[in-house]
Amino acid sequence: MKKYFTVKVFALPLLIAAGIMMVVYSTVVKQALSQALNLCAQTLIPSLFAFLCLCGTAVPYSDSAPRFLRLMHEKVFRVPGNTCCVFLLSLIGGYPVGPMMCAAMYEQKRIDSRTAAILPLFCCASGPAFSVIFVGESLCGSKSVGYILLSSGMLSQILIALFFAIKNRKKSLCKGDDLYKETPPFSTAFLGAVETSITAMLRICAFVMLFCVLTAFIMRLSLPQAAKQFLCALLEVTGGVTLYPHNIPMCAFLLGFGGVSIIFQVHGYLAATGTKLSAFLLSRLVSGLLCAGICKGLLVLFPQAVPTLAGDIKMQTISLCAPFSAMLIISFAVFILDTSKKLES
Repeated sequence: MKKYFTVKVFALPLLIAAGIMMVVYSTVVKQALSQALNLCAQTLIPSLFAFLCLCGTAVPYSDSAPRFLRLMHEKVFRVPGNTCCVFLLSLIGGYPVGPMMCAAMYEQKRIDSRTAAILPLFCCASGPAFSVIFVGESLCGSKSVGYILLSSGMLSQILIALFFAIKNRKKSLCKGDDLYKETPPFSTAFLGAVETSITAMLRICAFVMLFCVLTAFIMRLSLPQAAKQFLCALLEVTGGVTLYPHNIPMCAFLLGFGGVSIIFQVHGYLAATGTKLSAFLLSRLVSGLLCAGICKGLLVLFPQAVPTLAGDIKMQTISLCAPFSAMLIISFAVFILDTSKKLES
């Protein structure tokens, strides 16, 4: 009650102050929104919308996935076999694909509540279009860097999935006997997927625009430049990676974490699946740390992947403390374990 009262008292003054700042700095707001609209029109919508439609259409046919894939998924990750399409498509589709498909499958009663709550924790990753083409080729000038970043993201999701598989190894696996099995006509599935994808794209673009405005204001604060860059990078991943073009492990961390904007974008899907927001946030932090660690290892194994940046990368990898990173990963894993107990109870 006290917390609600505090929010109620301070919400209106803060909103009024934000409105005044938007009027006073209207030029900053217009420039930020213009950049965000260009980003949505030139990058996000062309790379995401068609794939969202494809993934949405695939949901009713998830039970038709190849049997060996379903069995392998059940044995390795201890989740129903029909979720293999969610996991695979989330690795190549981008951040919102996995949570969106999880919410759709749970809404259509194709997975149980326990699976729906856990699945988004390891089915949310940066896709090839963003990691390889945008960050690797366009930003860092090397597709090889993009492949390293993509591999780091995929391996981090696999490790998190294995963590939950080990934790749930003694729990009975839901075989889906009591779940919905009928498949709608293709036209119905496709039209429903298009409508859902339109809503998803509107949500994604809206939060991208909002956070672009927020980062524009942060860059005007009287803070050290490094602090402002780090805050902006944590808020919005697309603009964040452009601030660290020569720090590949940092780019890997940002891609693994996804940014606060991504968390807001998928929040509606998390609520639909019953996934705790705290658990999802911690899984993102663990994912970012794993991505950075894996990326450092791959850069050591394949230094020729970034010949023009080899010196910079060497300095950055030495300056990062591996034991400290390992401690952080263990700490976050413990938190996820504690949160997942509440999630599954």
